[in-house]
Amino acid sequence: MFSIVTGGSASGKSEYAENLVPNTGSRVYLATMEPFGAEAETRIARHRKLREGKGFETIECPVNIERVLEACRGKDVLLEDLPNLVANEMFSSHAHSTAGIAAQILDLAHISESLICVTGILTADGRKYDESTMKYLKELAAIERTLAAHADRVIEVVCGQGSELKRAFRVNEDMKEQNMIFVTGPMFSGKREYIKSALNLSDEELAKRAVWNVEELVSEKAVTLEALADELASKEIVIADEIGCGLVPLDASEREKRERAGRLACMLAERADTVIRVVCGCPQVLKGAGGICEISGEFS
Repeated sequence: MFSIVTGGSASGKSEYAENLVPNTGSRVYLATMEPFGAEAETRIARHRKLREGKGFETIECPVNIERVLEACRGKDVLLEDLPNLVANEMFSSHAHSTAGIAAQILDLAHISESLICVTGILTADGRKYDESTMKYLKELAAIERTLAAHADRVIEVVCGQGSELKRAFRVNEDMKEQNMIFVTGPMFSGKREYIKSALNLSDEELAKRAVWNVEELVSEKAVTLEALADELASKEIVIADEIGCGLVPLDASEREKRERAGRLACMLAERADTVIRVVCGCPQVLKGAGGICEISGEFS
């Protein structure tokens, strides 16, 4: 069994993931955080406290998962966590490579009795960072989508409560008669890839039938949000980044932009017949589930 557990900062995902690890055999905790500074050391100490007395064998592995595969063979493994692993491989002095991370974790899932991989939602605050940070976020999201496509379960944790994300959906013929499908989710979460697969669209067809990055359109103050929402609702598919998480920006113009983007998303969801949120490439139907059939297996 291969499971992915995700969620925002301090959402309870680490404790939730630990409680998912079976208690019937050998338990391994793959620790990826390096103790850089007092804050990191405090977090490491907290995680050690959480798993105290739970029978975990801790293996420190900040880079190169491949070197610990044999030590995990046939065991129940908790990988804590993917964002640290990717950051270490990209920026630490003893980095190995991000190119093989997904393949190595899939190998780990194959040889272990069970694997639970903890990651985090880092791209839903609407902020644009420096080039190296954006590269990191994009790389992390790509690895998450690859892993989620192979995972048996993908779970999002909010306030310590888990919600199953991984389902495979196909859009039925009735969807062709709907006014608009609204797709949202964190940046780099696979929104366009999902809707192309669900509707069997080529890149060219998607460009004709859809509009995306609509959260950027709110900067044009001359257009009211109501008018913009009405204009966008004429499209078959509207795609927007989810940007309301994280701290409220100090800059007044950024606060206003995020506020307007959030209000526009609410208006679009109200006008849409179907609203889908995508996290790690996995769709959640928030509205209009009657127009979508749940199926097993991959997208058809």
